[in-house]
Amino acid sequence: LMSALKSDCLDRMNDTGDKKSWRNRKDALDEVDAALGKCGGLLSTEGKAFLQLKQLAANLRLRINDSQSNLKPLAASVIGSLLSHLDDTAQAKIGPVVFPALVNAAMNDMKKTMRDAAVSALEFGTDSPKQNGGGTNASSVEAFVLSLESELSDAAIKSSGLPDVLVFLTAKMETLTATNEQEKLSVHRPLAKVIVMSLLSSKSGSRSAAENLLAVCSKNGFVPPSSFDKEIGKLLPAQQRTVRSFIPKMSKQDQELVDTFKKASERPRRPGQMMSSRQTNQVARPNTKTTLQSPRASGHRKSSSIVETDVLPDNPLQMSDRSVKPKGQRLAMLVKGDSWPEYSEEPSSDTIQSLRRAWAVLIPSTSIDVLLPQSGLRTHDDCTDGCDLLSKAIRYSRDNNDSSFLEMLDFIFKWATCAFLLRDHTSGFRKLLSTIRELFERLDELSYAISDGEALILLPYLLDKASVAKLQFKEDILTIFTLVTTKKVYPSQKFGLVCMKVLEKSKSNPSRTLAAELCFDAVRSAGVSAIGRKGLVILSSALNEETVAEAKKVYIDVFEIVVEKLKGDTDKLFSAIKPTEKVKAMIMERCVKQSVAIQGSPRRSPPRKIAPPVGHCSPTGGQEAPTLSSSAVVTGNLRARLQKSKETKLSEELHRLPPSIDTTSAVNPPPTHSPRTTSTDMKYNDIIDDIKFMTTSKACKSTDIVRGTDAIQLLRSFISNNDNNDCTVDHIEKEAFREKIESDYNACVHDVASALKFAFDHGGKNAPLPTALINETVSALTYLLRMRCCRSEMSEKTVEHLVKVTVSALLDERIHINHDIVKATNKVAMRAVTAPKLDVSLNALIRVQVSVIEGNATGERFRLKF
Repeated sequence: LMSALKSDCLDRMNDTGDKKSWRNRKDALDEVDAALGKCGGLLSTEGKAFLQLKQLAANLRLRINDSQSNLKPLAASVIGSLLSHLDDTAQAKIGPVVFPALVNAAMNDMKKTMRDAAVSALEFGTDSPKQNGGGTNASSVEAFVLSLESELSDAAIKSSGLPDVLVFLTAKMETLTATNEQEKLSVHRPLAKVIVMSLLSSKSGSRSAAENLLAVCSKNGFVPPSSFDKEIGKLLPAQQRTVRSFIPKMSKQDQELVDTFKKASERPRRPGQMMSSRQTNQVARPNTKTTLQSPRASGHRKSSSIVETDVLPDNPLQMSDRSVKPKGQRLAMLVKGDSWPEYSEEPSSDTIQSLRRAWAVLIPSTSIDVLLPQSGLRTHDDCTDGCDLLSKAIRYSRDNNDSSFLEMLDFIFKWATCAFLLRDHTSGFRKLLSTIRELFERLDELSYAISDGEALILLPYLLDKASVAKLQFKEDILTIFTLVTTKKVYPSQKFGLVCMKVLEKSKSNPSRTLAAELCFDAVRSAGVSAIGRKGLVILSSALNEETVAEAKKVYIDVFEIVVEKLKGDTDKLFSAIKPTEKVKAMIMERCVKQSVAIQGSPRRSPPRKIAPPVGHCSPTGGQEAPTLSSSAVVTGNLRARLQKSKETKLSEELHRLPPSIDTTSAVNPPPTHSPRTTSTDMKYNDIIDDIKFMTTSKACKSTDIVRGTDAIQLLRSFISNNDNNDCTVDHIEKEAFREKIESDYNACVHDVASALKFAFDHGGKNAPLPTALINETVSALTYLLRMRCCRSEMSEKTVEHLVKVTVSALLDERIHINHDIVKATNKVAMRAVTAPKLDVSLNALIRVQVSVIEGNATGERFRLKF
């Protein structure tokens, strides 16, 4: 071939000198393509000819990633033509030079024309030439599999071209099956890795193609089970569980059981042989759900045809008479001698099989086949039959005052844990949560308190699921936790143990944060004993190692409530947990400042008598007025600085106001406002009065808008999480002010939202928008909706008002002049309905719809915005 090309062909093929050099590269490719087109047989591969062909293939490989996109499909086509003119041996040797680049292009290239050209070249490169009889070249397929395995990165698994590559490989494997060439394949390990990794793809097309490839390879023995087991063993536990739903593990013992079953089923039956009593009882009851079967027998759904199954007894969890270990002894063996893993490890397929064998001794075989079928469980939907079975057992227990199922409660919790860890399915997961809640309600009716061993089987995994579940499911799981702790099934005094287990073992940031929040509630309701000294040590270690700011804040919140329960004695806390200097500094920064705010001194142990705050003792009543605390001094200085700066800010603000606003009024504040004091309540009332005066005054002036804007800015500085946001605001003042806002949360949000409505309504539709007021109002609303009390305190009326105000603002044409305001307002609108409880948000949105549909005064004004 090289003798048919010009001597400078390879030089021109690699020419990248200037912008027009792509023409030289294209001419070289066309020259090679034309020479191959004239070849009516096979290319010579003897002596130096083979080395020259290998060098040509290496140069053609570079053009697959050419900067000129129209040359890449041409290069792939030339490579395919070159490989199709080689004998089987040469093709298998030169294929590895170009296969990796072709595989990469077929999976990851942005243009479909290039991906198709790469797949076409791979087809030519794995087919034997016509001169040799055609068919598939097994040696080239092996080289292709090795190249595919080397290029199958995390990005390639998610690529859009992977399904086409897998379909191509499946077709090649079927061809090898037809020609009995499978004994020549020696790359079963790389092929097993390709299948396993493809089954983990997020693309449904890739998973489907991988399943087809798996079926072909398993049917014809291309990949032995041991190769799959070795590759699956390298994955994470969650990934192993996903792949095992496609490739169930078949141990030697299981295979012997299957062989024994096959031999028994093949024995001829005598003509007069009667069916056993168990078989004669296989009569299905019409219109009932008691005839349950394995959810998947061969990877497909249950058919609608009538299938003979064993009828479940009235009590599906009826205990047998066989002797087994009592539950207390089984719980004592957890982790030590039992196969059940310790949190946060997930149960493996071997663990589930052990659970099946142990539980099968206690309950009827029909029940165990429904709960843990031999074909395995893949998604939450596969557990619906098991949920029906447990619900039936709970109803039987309630109707017959039976508590025998308590003896196998550890098995039930283990089954529920395995079910929670399956792949998500909305309706199946909802039914699973409903069944678990029904179970805990029955435990409460029986006045049964679960032990620590039983709790640690299920509750940590349930907490994990709550941290990453959708909002509706998270609400349901938190409701279950509330039921468990308030109904004394597992009281708050002990629930801290579960939280600490998650805090210590979990690698998930959301899980640790949620565990700390639940721990905070447990300590607040049950005291420090809810977590104990060991829990405090775990919390200290977690705070020292934590890198997520949100989680750190919650940890410090827990320590703050602990110090409060210890009556401010931080020495006692530190002597018990022996924290690092870093942890001690963070706790002192939060807790000691709180102590200073209460008593006015830096001592850690609070005195027996605390002086009342300023203003609670009258000088005329014969008592001495108490000295100002450090908090009061800071407040007074803050007010003085703010009042002094207002005149300067007023003159600057007048330039930012729209021309339609009256600016002829005096600079002095209106006399109708009361003077400022150092009390937190008075300070809060002053801010709200300024906002209300701006939004409700019929003759609002420029000074009123400036005062309202300053008030909202001051409010924002008190509730913002950034301590550097306003250096004039002390941390102590922030905490006191936030407590005041929490006590009057809905009214505060309503008033601030009214300021946003005022900003868009003032001056008419054609007036310029007061951007300073809008920015401060949107920022304040954002921080208000981030407060921890928002979820529990926000009412339907407040959500409805906030939705109407923000949506009306977004529908105003003037807002689109400033993209930042649009983006921030949109976030407030979204957070207004996602931050509160789900039922509160839904009811508020329905009320908004009703007001628009009914056409009342409020709804009519809202509808005009459309």
